[in-house]
Amino acid sequence: NATDFGDMTRQGFSSSGTSDGIRGVYAGGYQQPQSAFVNNIDFITFATAGNAQDFGDTSAPSCHLAGGSSRTRGVYMGASIPSPGISNVIQFVTIQSAGNTTDFGDCTVPRKEAAGASNSTRMIAAGGDAPNTNTEVNLIEFITMASTGNATDFGDLTVVRSRLGGISNSTRGVFLK
Repeated sequence: NATDFGDMTRQGFSSSGTSDGIRGVYAGGYQQPQSAFVNNIDFITFATAGNAQDFGDTSAPSCHLAGGSSRTRGVYMGASIPSPGISNVIQFVTIQSAGNTTDFGDCTVPRKEAAGASNSTRMIAAGGDAPNTNTEVNLIEFITMASTGNATDFGDLTVVRSRLGGISNSTRGVFLK
């Protein structure tokens, strides 16, 4: 059975999590009962049960970000935002240094609800919803975690999908629906 670890700093859903193995960092989300996008970034330390603590803020209130991490950085790609609705922003944090996100670059297209997977070198984001139409896409794109810059096309999913789950190890990323 699960054991109580602590409490989040706010109620909500659709945050994106990253980790360096010591800290877990989650960014953005949709807060209830206020029904509002948030720009909060919070963290926990895995070795010590306790409540989440404030880490900093994302560049804008957002949810449905694709997340990936290395042993140093947590990276967030794309998002749902209040206006114009979908973002192409890529932003990152240094996980052991609390603070706000820094601009990393841009996704190849704006999208929300993509899934992220990563190893220590690359992060890939797959699927998601396209702007204006909320049509699912099959796009996979990647970034190199240690540098900054725009995403590059990696290939396509076998079918269009959004709201995927992404998992990975050092050699393979898998996306589940």
